[in-house]
Amino acid sequence: MVFPRPPQELLNKATALAHAEKLHRAEGVPAPSHQLCLGKLVVPFGQYENAPFRWLVANDVGYMKYIIDKHRSEVTNP
Repeated sequence: MVFPRPPQELLNKATALAHAEKLHRAEGVPAPSHQLCLGKLVVPFGQYENAPFRWLVANDVGYMKYIIDKHRSEVTNP
């Protein structure tokens, strides 16, 4: 599956959460929660590059588990 390239603000660590909140407010959510904003962030690599995390949770939680396990392994065994 191919996902369109997201706005640069969602790919930048410094601006991603603020931009996600702005997008939710534009969609009519008056006070988006932190968790809701995290769902707007995108996977910047791999098989689902540019997919929003909320899509990944809904459609392939196994891949998300793989990413988390791989990250943990890299952090504990650099």
